[in-house]
Amino acid sequence: MAAVTVSVPGRKMPPRPGPVPEAAQPFLFSPRGPGVGSVPGGSAMSPQVEWTARRLVWVPSELHGFEAAALRDEGEEEAEVELAESGRRLRLPRDQIQRMNPPKFSKAEDMAELTCLNEASVLHNLRERYYSGLIYTYSGLFCVVINPYKQLPIYTEAIVEMYRGKKRHEVPPHVYAVTEGAYRSMLQDREDQSILCTGESGAGKTENTKKVIQYLAHVASSPKGRKEPGVPGELERQLLQANPILEAFGNAKTVKNDNSSRFADFALEALAKATYERLFRWLVLRLNRALDRSPRQGASFLGILDIAGFEIFQANPPGLLALLDEECWFPKATDKSFVEKVAQEQGGHPKFQRPRTLRDQADFSVLHYAGKVDYKASEWLMKNMDPLNDSVAALLHQSADRLTAEIWKDGPGGAESPLSHPPISPPRAFQKRQQQQSALRVMQRNCAAYLKLRHWQWWRLFIKVKPLLQVTRQDEVLQARAQELQKVQELQQQSAREVGELQGRVAQ
Repeated sequence: MAAVTVSVPGRKMPPRPGPVPEAAQPFLFSPRGPGVGSVPGGSAMSPQVEWTARRLVWVPSELHGFEAAALRDEGEEEAEVELAESGRRLRLPRDQIQRMNPPKFSKAEDMAELTCLNEASVLHNLRERYYSGLIYTYSGLFCVVINPYKQLPIYTEAIVEMYRGKKRHEVPPHVYAVTEGAYRSMLQDREDQSILCTGESGAGKTENTKKVIQYLAHVASSPKGRKEPGVPGELERQLLQANPILEAFGNAKTVKNDNSSRFADFALEALAKATYERLFRWLVLRLNRALDRSPRQGASFLGILDIAGFEIFQANPPGLLALLDEECWFPKATDKSFVEKVAQEQGGHPKFQRPRTLRDQADFSVLHYAGKVDYKASEWLMKNMDPLNDSVAALLHQSADRLTAEIWKDGPGGAESPLSHPPISPPRAFQKRQQQQSALRVMQRNCAAYLKLRHWQWWRLFIKVKPLLQVTRQDEVLQARAQELQKVQELQQQSAREVGELQGRVAQ
C-alpha cells in the first residue's frame, strides 16, 4: 500500500502510517491538495481567489445557525452583506458578523490552528469533517467527537496497532491517540492520568469510554496472552465481559439513547441511595480484584470518567439539589415553598419552565437535551431529610442472604458507605455541594491556564527536562542500593573470616 502524505495547516504531516485497512481510510484521513477546500455558495473560480475577492464572512441564520455572506460595505456600527446562496442583501450590527477562515483551513484536524477562531468557524469545520466521515477533531487539548450513529471500521486491532507508540501529531485525530498519550505519560512520568468523557445524553460518551478501555487492554496486556491475531487477550476479554455487568447495573433507556449511562443520577430515598451505592462499590471492587490478581506496589493509575456534560460559566447558580438542601434548613419549609424558591432562583433560565395553568400535574419542567421532563415535588423535602435508620442497616447486615450481608458490612472487606453513618445535616450537605462547585471552578480555571501555559517556551523545556529528572532520581536510588549491597557484602566477608578463624582454632 502506497504512503499518502496528508497536509494540515500550520504543520507538515509525516507519511500515512501503514498498513491502514482500505475500509478505514475515508474515516481517518482527509486527502488534501490543489483545489481541495470549498467556499460555501462558491462559484467556478478557485476557492482562495473567491474568498479573497468576495471578502466572505459568517452571518447569523435561523435555519443553519450561520451562513456565508459577502461583505459589501462596512460602517462604524453596521455592515451590509450579500448572502452567498440567495443573493439577498441586508444590514447587520458589526458584532453579529464573524470572519471566515481561508479555504486552506478546510477540514482542519486541530481547530486551535484556525486563523479565525470563532463559533461559526468551529461549527463549520466540525460540520465539514463530519459530512466527510471524520468524526474526530482536535481542539487544542481536547478531542471533539460527533456521534455517527453507525458502526465505523476504525476500531479494529490493526487500527490499535497503528496508534500504538505514536505521538498525537503523527496520526489522525482519534480517541486512541488521546488514550495513547495518557498511557505513555503514565509510564514515562510515573504519574496518575485521567481521561474525561463528557457530553449530552446520546453524544457517545459510553461508547468512547469502551474504546479507551479496549485500547488500554490491548496495549497493556502481554503479547503471550494473545495467541493469534484478532483474538483478544485475557485482560481484554475480561474487561469486555465486565462491561455489560456495569451497564446492566447503571444504564437506562432515554428518548435519545437506548443505553444511557445513569450512574450519577440522584435517588431521593435514603435506603435506596445507600443500597445502590454499596452494591455499586461492591461490584467495582469485585471486578478490580478479578482483573488484577497480582497487586503491584507503586503502580500508576489511569482513570476514565464517563460523566454528563458541564459548561464553563462566569457565575454558576445553585442547582435544584442545592436549593433542596438549603430549603431543608427551615422548620416551616414545605414542598410548595421549595417550588416557589426554585421558580424565584431559576425562573429566568431558558431551560426552566413553570406550568401555564394550576391544573397541570407538574410543579415545574426542565428542558433536557433528550426533551422536556416534568417534575412533581411531592414529598421531596421529607425524602431528602429521611435518614438511614441504624436498625435497618444492622438488620440488613445480619441478613441470611450472603450478598446483602456483605454489602452492608462496614469496615475492612465491606462496601463501607458514608450513608451508613449518621446522615449529614442539611447545612453540611449544602456546604459540601458549594465546595464541589468551587472545586469545579478551580478545575476550569486550571484548564484555561494550561491552554495558555502549554505554548510557553519555558514550559516546553520543563516537559522535556522532567523525564530526565525522573531518571536522575532513579540513578540516586540505584546508587544508594548499591552502597547498601556493598556494606552487606563487606559484613558477609567479615563474618566468613571470623568463621574461618573459629574453625581453625577448633581444629587445633
